[in-house]
Amino acid sequence: MTVEKQIAELQDRSDVLIFDTETTGFARWDEIVEIAIVNARGDVLLDTLVKAKSKITPGATAIHGLTQDRLESVNAPAWNLVWPEVQSILARASALLAWGIQFDLRLLSQTNTAWGVSFDGGFRMPAMGCLMQAHPLDTGTGRTMSLRAAYEQLRGKPFDGAHTALTDALATVEVFRSMSGVIEVQREAVFAIDGGNGAWHGKGIAITGVPPDMSKSSAERMIRGLGASVTRNVTKKKTDLLIVCDNPGKTKLSAAKKWGTPTLTWNQFKGKLRQAVLYSHPDVERPCVMPQNRSCPASVARRSHLVPRAKPTPVPPAEPR
Repeated sequence: MTVEKQIAELQDRSDVLIFDTETTGFARWDEIVEIAIVNARGDVLLDTLVKAKSKITPGATAIHGLTQDRLESVNAPAWNLVWPEVQSILARASALLAWGIQFDLRLLSQTNTAWGVSFDGGFRMPAMGCLMQAHPLDTGTGRTMSLRAAYEQLRGKPFDGAHTALTDALATVEVFRSMSGVIEVQREAVFAIDGGNGAWHGKGIAITGVPPDMSKSSAERMIRGLGASVTRNVTKKKTDLLIVCDNPGKTKLSAAKKWGTPTLTWNQFKGKLRQAVLYSHPDVERPCVMPQNRSCPASVARRSHLVPRAKPTPVPPAEPR
């Protein structure tokens, strides 16, 4: 479920967070190697490099400049050391925003899987919104653009220092604070991880009936998160699996029988996943638990095991439109 929120209501709140990550790559088994979290006022809450279990791909290094040797030379902390602080910061948030948030959340989930960590019981994700999707509505261009392009359009000069997590997060804050209009925030986000073996990648999966623990559209998003496609009908060439949920339809069941398509119940399908992360969270107007007159304690970003890159050169804030 999504709801619309006025951007102006979120722009000066210390409990509205913006984050960015740099990763080992873009595949379903890649991990986070750098993460930065700031609030909508531009206060830095977390900035650190992260040791990864998987190797950084040459393509990723070409973007962010990080290498395996660099992470080892600075003794970057393992994700299981960083994760408790990430979770602690998110617990104080009413909204979590990013430029292309689906990618960052997927990589967060994959990194949790790689290191065997997860949210504590009872944790509730904040409402989540994608600024890359909201930006075209604000500018009237009707098309999405990269953070670099949006920042350069706003500032009228090249975006120096792009692709460090902190620089990108602070640039996102600038673009966000220049925007008006509305942003859609999700009240549910679903991600599934297949253990990194790519077993579901490229497969065609159909669903019949309604899953017992989420909406059908959420289940479809989870399936797409595995790298599979969702087929509306069961066909011989395009459907590799039919997932049978509560109150299944006769048409898809008959087609699966006709074509010999394998079937699994919803619970059987979830049982084959190494991790299924189902985020349910309140609306963005949940009462703020971080006092509005102060930001997150600076000591969070100074703890000895955190290893940030060199801080970016501060730039003056953009004038709101």
